[in-house]
Amino acid sequence: MITLIMIVLRFSITFTTKTFLATILEAPATFTKPLHDLTANEKDTITLTCDLSKPNTPCKWFKDNQEIKPSDHAQISYDGYTQQLLLTDVTVDDTATYSCVCGDVSTEATLQVHGTWWLKHDLTLIHKS
Repeated sequence: MITLIMIVLRFSITFTTKTFLATILEAPATFTKPLHDLTANEKDTITLTCDLSKPNTPCKWFKDNQEIKPSDHAQISYDGYTQQLLLTDVTVDDTATYSCVCGDVSTEATLQVHGTWWLKHDLTLIHKS
């Protein structure tokens, strides 16, 4: 005689879903092309240019540590990786150290503007009688 024993095993599987919130920290931007010193003459238009490692990142521009606000004389722009400060009709008063600041990184350069000097010679007509 053969005895059959049947064993039934039941499994219970529970799936749980867990949600994780992860913060991905990006590396800070760095300057891949720094500013370079420039020399100009009065009335010239000059462009200070530098490149960042991250595209389309707004930066702040400074003249001797004072923030530059856009005006007819100073135009600030960025396109892709390139940051630019355009100064029109420069004068000797524009001679300064300029810096471009993005977060905790910055680059700086000196602009030297040469003035135009005129020699005035005073001529006096002397009449002899």
